Amino acid sequence: GTAYHYSNTAFGLVGYLVERISGMRFDQFCEQQIFDLLGMKHTAWYFSDVDMEPMAVPYGYNELKRRPEPYGFYGYPTYPDGALKTSVREFARFLSIFINEGKTLAGKAFLQPSTVAEILHIRGVGGLDQSTAMGLAWYFDGEAYVHSGGDPGISTITYFNPGSDGGVILFSNGADFTNPA
Repeated sequence: GTAYHYSNTAFGLVGYLVERISGMRFDQFCEQQIFDLLGMKHTAWYFSDVDMEPMAVPYGYNELKRRPEPYGFYGYPTYPDGALKTSVREFARFLSIFINEGKTLAGKAFLQPSTVAEILHIRGVGGLDQSTAMGLAWYFDGEAYVHSGGDPGISTITYFNPGSDGGVILFSNGADFTNPA
């Protein structure tokens, strides 16, 4: 409890725990218990389960050639830590349950309000900057909850304030532009 270090791989471990507890593969659990119930019809963990046509290709910046270059599509064995294939529109369906005290965009109960409160409950984490606190997977900066992520050629951020009933989702396919001139 004296030092804080973010571990992306820890979310892979959470996915494994879901499998052990539910007796289902993580991707199947998410499809049945989250995506289907929230109407996220074009969201999945594996490329084989989504339409690749509208998907943006991750890009990086080639310093030698001084231009952006595609990385292509890739994945990781610890896919629950950030390999979700979705759109901003569909991810808004997921975010709505945190903004709306457990209700979906259609107003249906998805999580108990007490469950959402527990997820968003601020915990003191040793070594974490005092201006930032943590809920379960959500940072709190004093005004809003935030979770960001990134991999080569990908950068994401989700930001919401339950008191304002609104949020922001940004997905980018060009995270590595260090010198785009």
